[in-house]
Formats: sequence, C-alpha cells, structure tokens
Amino acid sequence: MPFFNVHVPKDLFSLDQRKAIAESLAHSLQDSFGLPPEDKFVVINEHAEGYMFLHPNYGNVERSTGAIVISVHIPASRPMSQKRVLLKEIVQRLHDNVGIRPDDVFVTLIPLPSENFSFGRGLSAIDKGDD
Repeated sequence: MPFFNVHVPKDLFSLDQRKAIAESLAHSLQDSFGLPPEDKFVVINEHAEGYMFLHPNYGNVERSTGAIVISVHIPASRPMSQKRVLLKEIVQRLHDNVGIRPDDVFVTLIPLPSENFSFGRGLSAIDKGDD
C-alpha cells in the first residue's frame, strides 16, 4: 500500500535507471515491511534546473546536484523499527542498483491511516465491499 513520489533532476537518469529506481524502491518494501512484489506504486517526477533547491550539506551530509527527494506515504501502523529498515533499504538499493550516492537520497516518510489509501473504484483500502 505504500506510495513513492520521487523527485529527480531532469535528464539525470535513463529510462533503464528510472525503472531500476522503481524496482529498488519496491524491493525495499518487501524487505522492510514484508509486502508482496505486486505492491509497487512509484511515480518519478523530473525537474529542470532551478526547480529543486536542496541545501548541499544540511543534516551533516554532502549533497551533490544529483540529489533526489523521495516521499513515501506509508500506513501509520508501521513501527519505527520497520521504518528504520525501510530507510536503510532505500538508500542501499539505490546505491547498489543505480549508483546513487547515499548522501544524495533525501527521504520523508508520511504516515497515513490505512483508510486514507484507495487502490481504485472509489473504495478505501480497508473497505470489504459490504458497506
């Protein structure tokens, strides 16, 4: 059920690299939250120069101009232990599979109640269809 919204500098990644980003993020969910491979919802947004403003060293990291921002909408019920694993998995997989530097991965986890997710048809993810 998590949803990834990824912001990257325009023309930094090829189509194959963007696919590898999406796969890396999906696999990070499998390893951290135990979700099935089909639970893959990733949108990658490209931004031209002058549309992403990330401080180069805030938070004691060294960001390059190739830094990316990832917002992850997750069920609020996930414990901090799983969130920590997810953060580490995201960074490690993006580094291993795409070559993105760990300092260039800025992640925000956005917890939402499960009823605030819908896979479609106007139904909440928690609806059983009997209401």
